[in-house]
Amino acid sequence: MSQCLPAFPGPRDPSRRLLRSLIEMADPDTTGICSEIIPWASALYDGTVCCMTLEFAGADATARADDMARRLPEAEFHISGYIVCEVAVEGSVAGAGAGDAQTHFLNLAVLIITDSGD
Repeated sequence: MSQCLPAFPGPRDPSRRLLRSLIEMADPDTTGICSEIIPWASALYDGTVCCMTLEFAGADATARADDMARRLPEAEFHISGYIVCEVAVEGSVAGAGAGDAQTHFLNLAVLIITDSGD
């Protein structure tokens, strides 16, 4: 299950699509939430920084989270009308889950800009 606050108006919100892509890249048992949307602009580009958290659960949660963190710098995400410029791991936290299950959280900051098509 994933949740995301809308960063861009309309049904084609790229932050939701990116969160789904991140979860698919991790594995189907991963959950995620987009917790904060920060408007971003430079002299040439408009976009947003999406703060996201992925939650890995199970005995191998830390290994799966570490593997995901290693793959993120080289990952490419294709979202029509937008460019995913950077995915940065802002934090990685291991913790005990309910019962014997282990959890591991990856906190991400993702810069998404509007593709002007130039």
